[in-house]
Amino acid sequence: MNAGRSVELPIAVGNLAHPERARSSIPRRLTVEDHARVRLMIVDGNADVRRVIRQIVGDLAADVYECPTPVDAFSTYARIRPDVVVMDLSIPPCDGIWATRQIIGLYPQAVIVLIAPYPDAMFRVTAVRAGARGFVLKENLFDLRQWLAAWTPEPLKGERT
Repeated sequence: MNAGRSVELPIAVGNLAHPERARSSIPRRLTVEDHARVRLMIVDGNADVRRVIRQIVGDLAADVYECPTPVDAFSTYARIRPDVVVMDLSIPPCDGIWATRQIIGLYPQAVIVLIAPYPDAMFRVTAVRAGARGFVLKENLFDLRQWLAAWTPEPLKGERT
């Protein structure tokens, strides 16, 4: 991280609905064994951005899936049920909010972190209402790594019956 740059970690690292409880809502960090089972899905229309996100957080996941559109994200989520979805907020043809609502509507346990192009309080309110668990600025993608490293599965979906 750059020295002197302010980072919005309470939103990116913890509870999106209650940023004041962000750190206290995280009981433990993932262990190496936990990371070995985490499945991550990256949703962004730009293949280069997906590649950068994969480079930043790929070592924190056993499997990484990529989707170029929200429609692909919805169908892929239904098929693979990843543990965490990282989704661009402003991805065409719909948007990340639409896809978040669709996924959360059918899979309330889904963990979705939205990536926004710029800070906007309305984005955060909309993200919370849609069911997102985190919010990271595109210019601060390394915060995503910190969010994922601090995230605790409830339980890991890899333990599904």
